[in-house]
Amino acid sequence: MKAVLLFLLVCVVALCVTSRPVSKKKSDVDGEFEEWKLKYEKSYSSPEEEARRKQQWLKSRAMVIEHNKKADAGEETYWMAVNHFADRVRHGSTAPPSVRKEGNTVEIIGTILHV
Repeated sequence: MKAVLLFLLVCVVALCVTSRPVSKKKSDVDGEFEEWKLKYEKSYSSPEEEARRKQQWLKSRAMVIEHNKKADAGEETYWMAVNHFADRVRHGSTAPPSVRKEGNTVEIIGTILHV
């Protein structure tokens, strides 16, 4: 019985260590962007357009990460996620984006978007 408990404890510790967020290298973030493009079936008309959209995606991602750090610290009451609008640029509006809440996750739904 002790061996089973020890095994379970080792598994839990291993899971905790491997699931902790770490700072991502540029290549990891590039891979994350590629996975995001596949998930949302994104394609762009030129490399320049892709670079511009990737920059916006990086800004959206950074905003989500910062917000979620606050949520983890109890300073916010919900968590956010990057969605299919993350590569779009909002123009001409200072109004906050609309949101869709599912459980404890909120997706940003931009109000005025440049496509």
